[in-house]
Amino acid sequence: GSCLWGSDHLGAVAETIAARAAIGPTLENRFDGFPSWIIGSRRLSLDDAFLTALDAVDVARMTTAAVHLATAIELAKLERFKGQELAAVEVDTPFGALVLHGAGKDSYLPGSKADGASLLLDLGGDDVYRVPTGAASPARPVSVSIDLGGKDLYGYVEKKVADDAVGSRQPSDGSGRSGGRTNSRVGRQGSGHLGIGLSYDLGLEDDEYHSLAMSQGMGVLGVGVLFDAGGNDQYTSETLSQGAAGFGLGLLLDRAGDDRYLGYNELQGFGFTQGVGALVDLAGKDRYFADPGDPALGGDPLYASAQLPGKGNTTMGQGCGYGRRWDSVPEKLGFIGGLGLLRDAAGDDAYTGSVFAQGCGFLGFGALLEGGGNDTYEGLWYVQGATAHMGLALFHEAAGDDRL
Repeated sequence: GSCLWGSDHLGAVAETIAARAAIGPTLENRFDGFPSWIIGSRRLSLDDAFLTALDAVDVARMTTAAVHLATAIELAKLERFKGQELAAVEVDTPFGALVLHGAGKDSYLPGSKADGASLLLDLGGDDVYRVPTGAASPARPVSVSIDLGGKDLYGYVEKKVADDAVGSRQPSDGSGRSGGRTNSRVGRQGSGHLGIGLSYDLGLEDDEYHSLAMSQGMGVLGVGVLFDAGGNDQYTSETLSQGAAGFGLGLLLDRAGDDRYLGYNELQGFGFTQGVGALVDLAGKDRYFADPGDPALGGDPLYASAQLPGKGNTTMGQGCGYGRRWDSVPEKLGFIGGLGLLRDAAGDDAYTGSVFAQGCGFLGFGALLEGGGNDTYEGLWYVQGATAHMGLALFHEAAGDDRL
């Protein structure tokens, strides 16, 4: 652990704190709520003080620090310690706990030192995580989670409500729902909100990732990365997840396996203003599912589409760049979109979306790059290389017998 808790880790903390220094106490609440503004569930006053501070947050500086930290993790070659038994080590530090566990079957629960840890390293075993992993926040500048192997479950403590039992919705986490949509804003599994969050699963076993929002490779005014080395994995979240970013970098990287990506809105390669959100899957027979929203198709119109009210969702995913029109903001300010990318390199894959999906641009640049295989695409409107409002889009299918 010393190589990770050395100059690179502490340097990333210092760089992150410096990069967001322009946010004073009077603006903290608005920056805490910035992801909700991107999702569209909260209004913010975009006055000169806020916009000046927004421009001053140095995401490039955080990104450079994240690259240095990720390089240190790679050079450490931690896979050589997989399966080793040792007594658990849990140490408090000024920047969060340092947690090291051996190869047993561990359960990480709220209230433990793993909850909010700055560094969590597990050497293997079939583990259950009921706490955020690799999740940075305004209160936690840098968070790194590394699991070396095992069939792992990444989730949270479920606190179900009646509105959960509709469509493809995940159980609530205590935040409940409003109008059916999740109120949760807890980042999990590679989430960087005003910080650097890196989550690695280096095993080749089948893993499950469950969250509700701001998870699975999400960066808002920060850097969030989720990397999985292999296995037949399942990723489930509702919104702003699975390679999603605004004013930041969000990456979900899966090396191999027959994987399933499930959700609703702003996910699977979504880029908002000054954001790069990417989902990259290198191999396997994968399924990308964004609930279509049409009840006649078994959908749940949770994120209603203006184009298909009651019969479609606003996906904004599967390689979608999105911005906000000037006439949709009270201050009459336009937000040019970012870059959303979905890259699947190989395999017979299936894509299901609704409105604005599968390589689309809405005031931004979206791309879906398919490397080959016999693929199936299903969508309702503005899909497969569609643009609106000065957007750019690229839908590229390299090979295979495909159905669109």
